[in-house]
Parts: sequence; structure tokens; C-alpha cells
Amino acid sequence: MWIEKFIARIQNSGERTKRRWMILFSVAAIMAITAFWIFFTMSAFRVPSLVPSVAVADEPGFWQIFKNGMSVVFDSATENLKNIFSRITEKKTIVIE
Repeated sequence: MWIEKFIARIQNSGERTKRRWMILFSVAAIMAITAFWIFFTMSAFRVPSLVPSVAVADEPGFWQIFKNGMSVVFDSATENLKNIFSRITEKKTIVIE
């Protein structure tokens, strides 16, 4: 095959020629990988259309979700603090036999 002859010719050439072909193939591989990566990210993370659909309009917004999440966190923290303070302030009885 012509590829085997081409590779054999590169192998039998001088160090300078080998280095040039190595750089060329490395650049080509980097460009191919980068192009594939760009294509993949553009297809995976498509920009949503500017016209919202009916299903999207009914979903709660960011601030509503954030407010609900913060209320859950603060309610949980308040309950935990009440439990901690009640344990600290309760009377402790030690029985020595």
C-alpha cells in the first residue's frame, strides 16, 4: 500500500524530516480533535429558541425556586438550632450509686 511506503520513507529519512512530519501530524491531530470537540459542544449545548414554549412558561422562574430553596434551608437551620439550644439548656441529672 502507499501508506506503508510513505511511512517507511519517513522512517528511513533524517531526523529533521521525521521531526517535521511529527509536528505536521500532531497539528493535524490537534485540529481534528478540536474540531470534533467544538462540534460536540455546539450540538450538546444548543441555544434555546427566543420564543418560549407553553410548557416552559408554566414552570417556576429562577427567583421562585431560589426563594423556596432558601426557605427550606432556613427552616431546617432554625429547627436544628432549636434542638441544639434545648439540649444545652435542659437540666441534666447525674445519679451516682
